[in-house]
Amino acid sequence: MIYTSNYARCGELKTAVAISASINDKAKNVWGFKGPHLDFLAPSWSMIHAYQDGNMDEDEYSKKYIELLISREINPVDLYKALTFEYDEIILLCYEPPNKFCHRRVLAKWIEDANHVEIPEWKSEKEHAQDQLVDSLLEF
Repeated sequence: MIYTSNYARCGELKTAVAISASINDKAKNVWGFKGPHLDFLAPSWSMIHAYQDGNMDEDEYSKKYIELLISREINPVDLYKALTFEYDEIILLCYEPPNKFCHRRVLAKWIEDANHVEIPEWKSEKEHAQDQLVDSLLEF
């Protein structure tokens, strides 16, 4: 199974892999990240800076990120096969918190659409239990 998350939530987990442009000291020393870095899935620094500076919106960023992946000869079907062959479970990490725009969710949607799969944002056991409680209350 493939998930997405960020360093603060999942950095210490053994199934975590980095897909950010870099891995800073906080990711390593505070959040405990020790996993591999799949830098070929990272956005370019120019894209990151353009987005952070407000010179690129989410739609343009998403488009350019997918174009970058394609220019690196990455195919979403082959990528999905490779990730699921290599890892029983994998959590693709970047820095953004859940529910904030980030490239990990753009990547997940690209893979999802091409493979007809779901790549959810990782949730803790407590979050799963809360979701189940909400679902049961909604059914009531």
